[in-house]
This record gives sequence, structure tokens and C-alpha cells, in this order.
Amino acid sequence: MRNEYILFKRKGQAVWYFYYYQGNKRVNKSTGKTTKAEATKYAKDFTADRRAKTQQTFGEFTKDFFIWGSCRWIKNQLAFKRRISERWAGIKRKYLENHILPVFGDRILGEITKADIRDFIVDLPGSGQHKNHVLYTLKQILQEAEDREIIEVSKATSMKGFTIDTLVQEKARGVFTDDESSLLFPADKKQMLEIWNDEKHAALFLILESTGIRLGEARALFWEDFDGESLYIHRAVKDEHGTVGTTKTGVERYVFPSPLALEYMTSTTFIADNGLMFPGEDGTKPYTQRGLFHSFLQALKRTEIIKGNRSIHSFRHGYNTRLINAGIDPDSIRLLMGHKTARMTANYDKPSQQELKTRMKKALKILGKDS
Repeated sequence: MRNEYILFKRKGQAVWYFYYYQGNKRVNKSTGKTTKAEATKYAKDFTADRRAKTQQTFGEFTKDFFIWGSCRWIKNQLAFKRRISERWAGIKRKYLENHILPVFGDRILGEITKADIRDFIVDLPGSGQHKNHVLYTLKQILQEAEDREIIEVSKATSMKGFTIDTLVQEKARGVFTDDESSLLFPADKKQMLEIWNDEKHAALFLILESTGIRLGEARALFWEDFDGESLYIHRAVKDEHGTVGTTKTGVERYVFPSPLALEYMTSTTFIADNGLMFPGEDGTKPYTQRGLFHSFLQALKRTEIIKGNRSIHSFRHGYNTRLINAGIDPDSIRLLMGHKTARMTANYDKPSQQELKTRMKKALKILGKDS
């Protein structure tokens, strides 16, 4: 059995050094002492403390992890200007308590193997994106344990490569979970602006999330399409030159943004001379798709949401899914989403704008979004 430490002196120096092992890696450390007795005591105390730390269970180490106001890791992140919110910490803590602690809580940190982690993630119920969030949470904890020299250097870094593509063979289009939507669109205005940079971007993406309209339709909105509670969708941007034409299917409809979206829409005066609701940098043409995609990726980065197979269009898929899950009838869903089918043509005559708006309100009342 190898010694926990070995004392030695460097040529020409009065201070004693010792080395110890971190896994298979030999680490040198100064005792800061000039007598062998003092150096021996320092090395013994150091290795005893290290031994106690390395025998911690996962549950002991994570007792306060992600708890706002108590977690040392969060305090350190905030000190280095990382964007972390109390809501985000609460979601992370929920992943830890609901999924990770039941499996690893009683395990010694240093005894958790790569195979254990792989088996845990593969067997974890839920979608690929859910698995990824839990895995990323676990990696953050193990990285902190590594930084504090409680586990070997290779422990956390050896987990690289476990992604949605290697863990889960699913190609279904992605949507955002309720927790992810809460992170992207917090109620706190300061947090919202940290994620989206300004009220204009926040308003546009809130409209996408709460109405399911296409990005091209949002880019083509004019203030004349807004009556204070609803948006009249009858135009769409057709290309990167900002050319405005009809919607993809030619179907006109009304949509009702959420109260939070309305708050950001009405609290600013981002208006172009031509009445465009979301003008680009030149003030005359709509936002570019490329610029909005960049803003979308930056928001995911700031909230630490893994992109996976999600895109801006995922807000539309998510809205459609919520309508289905709420039990809305298929024809009302097509009305809300602006889909055009033979069945719709057969079931509906061409309604007036007021009749169309009334139908939209009725569908949203069933969904519970009329408040």
C-alpha cells in the first residue's frame, strides 16, 4: 500500500515539500515549514482532511447545492458575473432532488464511475432534452467536486460526449418544456432584458411563444395589425430582403398574445416611420432572420438551455402541442395555427374578420388563455 504522502526537500531550499496522489497523478505541495516536525504535522493534517473530503457521499456534498442564498457554487458564479437567477437555481435543485439524489445520494463521490452515469442517463425516463438537462446538472456538480479536489481530475471531464444524439435515438421535432419556457421568459423584467437584450426582442419572442405564429409572420407585423388585445395575421416576410407578402397558406387569422407579451409590446415605442412593429437596424425593413436566430442562440446560452433539435420554429410546435393537450378540437387548432386543409374549406364558409375574431376568442377561452 503506497504512503499517503512523502516528505522531501528541494536542493538549496529550507522549506519542506511533500507529494500525494490524486488518483494516479502525483501532486507536489509546499508545507511552508522549515522543520521536519512541523512539515510532518502539516502533511498529516492535509492528507487527513483530504481523506475526509473524499469520503463524502454525493448527498452530503450537494446538501446546499443550487439552494439560493446557501450554495457556495452559486455565490462564486455570481461573483464572476455569471447570469444566474433564483428561478434557474430552483429548477436545477428540482432536477437534483427528483432524479439525481435518489440514485447517487448515498454513494461516495469518488466511487461514482462513468459507467454508473451512463446507465443512469440511459435508464432515466423522459425525452432526450430532459435527459440532457439532468446530465448537465450532474456534470456541474461533479465539476465543482473536481475543482475542490474531492474527486479525480478525470472524473467529470471523462463524461464529455454524452449528448442527445448519442444517448437517445430520436428525431422528433423538439419543443421547449415548461421549465425551459420559464427560464426564457421570466416575470422579472431585469432578468428578461438580460436574456433578450431589449424589450423589442423580448416582445417578438414572447409573441412567438404565446401565439404560435410563424417567424415570417411576426417579422411582417405592423402596428395597424394590433388592436390592443389581438394581432391580425395576414402578411409574412418572404425573403431576406424583407419583401412582405401573404402568409404561407394564404389564411388570415387573429391571435391573442399573452398578458406578458402585451406588457412588453405596449411598454415601448419601437416603431418605424412606415409603421413596422419590429424594424431592423435601418428602421425601414423587418428584422433579418439571421439576426433573430443569433438572438435566439444567445438566449439559450444565457439560460444554459441545451439547443438539441430545437429552433425558433419550436415555439410554434410547442403552442400546437399545448392546444392538442388542452383538448381543443382539430378545426379550432387549424384556425389558431393558420393551417389550410380541405376539411376546413368544407366546414367553414369565408367568415368576416369579426366572425373570425370571435371564433379565435372562443378557442382561446377553452384553452384558458383569455385572461
